[in-house]
Amino acid sequence: MESKNTFLLQETEEFMRGELDNVTVAESRILLDVVQGGHVPYGCYTSPAIQMPAFDAVRVSWNGGTPPGTALEAQARVLVDGNWTAWCSFGRWSPYLQREGAKPAVRGPLVMRADQLLLDSKIGMQVQLRIYLYSKDEKATPTVSLLGVSVRAVDVIPAGGRPVNAQLHLMPYIVARRAPALRGVMDLAVCLASLTNRWGADILPEEFALAMRDAQPEADDARNLGFAAAVAGCWGFPAWACWGDLTLLRAEVRAGFGVITAMESTPAQVAAGLPAVRYVAVRGFTARPDGGWTALLIDPWAGPGDFDAETEMPLDDFLVAWNNLAFHAFMQMDFEGSKAWLEKVYASCCNEMELLVADVGMMKICQRTSGNKEFYDYRNSALRRMERIGEEESGLRPAERMRLLFARSEFHIVSSIYFFYLQQLPQSLEEIEAARSPALPYDRGQWLYYLYM
Repeated sequence: MESKNTFLLQETEEFMRGELDNVTVAESRILLDVVQGGHVPYGCYTSPAIQMPAFDAVRVSWNGGTPPGTALEAQARVLVDGNWTAWCSFGRWSPYLQREGAKPAVRGPLVMRADQLLLDSKIGMQVQLRIYLYSKDEKATPTVSLLGVSVRAVDVIPAGGRPVNAQLHLMPYIVARRAPALRGVMDLAVCLASLTNRWGADILPEEFALAMRDAQPEADDARNLGFAAAVAGCWGFPAWACWGDLTLLRAEVRAGFGVITAMESTPAQVAAGLPAVRYVAVRGFTARPDGGWTALLIDPWAGPGDFDAETEMPLDDFLVAWNNLAFHAFMQMDFEGSKAWLEKVYASCCNEMELLVADVGMMKICQRTSGNKEFYDYRNSALRRMERIGEEESGLRPAERMRLLFARSEFHIVSSIYFFYLQQLPQSLEEIEAARSPALPYDRGQWLYYLYM
């Protein structure tokens, strides 16, 4: 959700208002021009000047695709005292590169950090963005689907917004159970995995950590929010970093989206081994009997077990610890569209194998949309189909047998997740054990979910 201090470019019409140099816009994406059958090696998109409220800090975010051999580089400049500053780069990015954010530097009033631009004793009023697209392969082009900027507004009183009493079901992970070598970026990676995997993605926190870690040797923090937004975007989840207030958090929870926030640790927490700034995912707010409010969090530093990550904090204490930095990840599946396609299978197909796959697909949709009765209807239908197919399994071709194995394992994984969120742990464990099959390691998504559960 955009606010007055955050500006996003993500549609064809919006992109076309900027300057295109060796790039074109197609289907709401910026990509390299094609000359004589091949993509040009580099190009640049420059946005119009963007009017913002008075600010003293800037963060830039971008989403896109970067096939092997391609990269993106976002830059920004600001209008200070009626003059434009020099362009400042936020580093080249691709999951296939050893990425380095901006090198810490001071240029006049500009103080550059790895993932943000600060103004020293100055106030900015406008921002301009540009992004370079690079490719070493004429057959491949990077793409840009979102380019955004958020500024830290000055002399603004934070607003509280309309209260919301809601809880999101986010996947709990804990830093203590993840790869020790990636500990320095793991809390942010854990929060990203919590937000994405609730929509059915099969992404390990370690995958996020490896793709977003900032290798800039002079940076004091390997957690780069610009790179984190780019990673979420390349996996298909639009995301950006921004400064916000309680109004923004409540609006996101009300809309069904989680938000990652940066929290300042207390001296006692730092002494216990927590970083000075840590990342948590907001999973909702609840009203207390005394009339106060509680913030519900996924805190990756909360304890030794995954479920320890599900913590609560009095809202007043949360607002004291929160430094107003938020990470939006608009992660949503097109449930209605998916349901429509599966219904076409029921209407046009009499193959029991394909109908079984459709039943499992409907189970996933019902699980994520709280359709409990419908979940059991499709689950019982899938059980009956598996029983009928099993009676003739010896006559199946090898490819059909493999498809049946994958359908069965997916059925048990979806069932395990459903019972897990209902806190029916014995049934969840029984289903995940039943999911094991010789074919399981050959489906990466199923295998990762099996290992997680």
